Amino acid sequence: MGHKSLNGAYLNQDNGTSLVTNLANTWEKQYWTLENPSTHFARLDARGVTGVSAPGQLYDRSFIRLENVTLGYSLPTNLTKKVGVDRLKLYATARNVAVWTKDKNWDYWDIETGALAPRIFTFGLNVNF
Repeated sequence: MGHKSLNGAYLNQDNGTSLVTNLANTWEKQYWTLENPSTHFARLDARGVTGVSAPGQLYDRSFIRLENVTLGYSLPTNLTKKVGVDRLKLYATARNVAVWTKDKNWDYWDIETGALAPRIFTFGLNVNF
C-alpha cells in the first residue's frame, strides 16, 4: 500500500510501435476521441509535449492481489481400489486470479510490474497404481 510510480501506458503506444501508422493489432482499449473525450487515456499513438516523447503519468500502485488458487480432491480409496488404482487425485490451479486497486484504469497490465499478466489455468490428474 502507498506505492506510486510513473507509467506511460496512457499514451496508447504498444510494444514500441504505433497503433495507427503500423496497423498494429492490440487488445480492445479505451482512447480519446471527439465522441469519447476521456480525461484518463490519450488518443492512439499520442506523444508528449515537444521534447518529451513519452512523459510518465503518476499512478497510485496500491493493490491487493490474489495470486494463486489451487483446489484438489482425492477420491476415496474404497472407490479407486475397485478399478485397480491406489490413489486418484484431481486438481485445478489458477494464477493471477484477481487484483483489487483504487485505480480502476489498470485493465490490461500487471499493476506491480507494468507488464502483461495473463490469467493461467492448469488442470491435473494424479494416478497411483
